[in-house]
Amino acid sequence: MTRFGKIVTALAGAIGLLAGLPAAAQQANLYGPPDEHASGGFDGEITLSSTYAKRDRVLISDLDRSGFGASAVIGYRLPAGKTTARVQFQAETNKYATTTRGEVEVQQKLGPQVTLSISASGTKSAIVLESLDADQVAVRGGIELRAGSTTFEVYGRHRWRGYNDAVGGAGQGWQGGVNLRQRFGSWHWLELGGSHERIDDNGGWHGFSRSSVSADYSVPIAKRLRLIAGTDYRVWSYHGRWVADNPANPLRRDRLVRPELGLSWGRTKGAYARASGGYDFYESNDPRFSGNGPRLKLSIGYRF
Repeated sequence: MTRFGKIVTALAGAIGLLAGLPAAAQQANLYGPPDEHASGGFDGEITLSSTYAKRDRVLISDLDRSGFGASAVIGYRLPAGKTTARVQFQAETNKYATTTRGEVEVQQKLGPQVTLSISASGTKSAIVLESLDADQVAVRGGIELRAGSTTFEVYGRHRWRGYNDAVGGAGQGWQGGVNLRQRFGSWHWLELGGSHERIDDNGGWHGFSRSSVSADYSVPIAKRLRLIAGTDYRVWSYHGRWVADNPANPLRRDRLVRPELGLSWGRTKGAYARASGGYDFYESNDPRFSGNGPRLKLSIGYRF
C-alpha cells in the first residue's frame, strides 16, 4: 500500500469511529472557527502576528524563524441559489517576503449533502517548502459530502511554480488530499487531514515529494474562549538535493512532528486573538538539518 493509501485508510477508520458517537454529542451547530454561515457581500480580516522559533541545528532551511508579520484578506461572496461564487485577495508581509494572492472559487450544490467546488488562484512571491521566493498558479477541485454533523472532503490541486531565487527555473505537480470535520457543538470540533504532493522540476534543486497528516481539536472553556490542540506530521524527500551536497550520497529526506497547544478568543466578526505553543521534532538524514526546538506564536486581529 502506498503512503497516501495508508493516510486514506487511517482517516476512513477515524470516520467509522466518529460515526459511533452518541447522537446527543453531535449537535447541529456549525463547524469550525466561523460560528455562522457566510452570507453574500464583503468580508475580510486583518492580522498582526509574532513568532518565536528556535531549533538546535547548524543550518536553517525553512520559514520557522522568529519575527513579526502582518496580513490582510478581503473577499466578496455572491450566493445565487445552488451556486456560490467568491473572489478573494490576500496580502502578507514579514521580514522574508511580501506575498500577494488572488483566488476565484465557485461552489455548486449537486444535492442536499453534496457540494462541488472549483477554484483558480495566482500567487506572487510566495514562501514555499522548496524556495523562499516563488510565483504560483494553481487550480483546485473538490467534492464535499455532509452527513449530519460530519463533513468529508476529497480534493485535488495542480500547481505551476516559477522560482525567483538564485537557482531559478520552474516546477509543477499535483497535490491530493482528504479532510474530515466532525462537529460536537458550538465551537467544539475535530478535524483530521491527510495529503500527498509532488513538485517536479526536471531533476533540479526544487523538486520534492511530501506526505502530511494533521489533527486539530477545539473545545470551549469560557465565553468566547476555546482551547485548541493539534499536531502535524510531515515527511518528505528532495529530488535534487543530496546529503552533504555530494551527488555520491543519498538524496536528502526530512521529517517533522509538531504538537501544539493554544488558546483562541473571539467570534466570527470583531476582534480576535490566538496564542499557541508547540515543539518541533525535526529529523533529517543530512545531520546539518536535524534539530528540535520550541515554537511560540501570538496573533491578534479583526474580522469584518
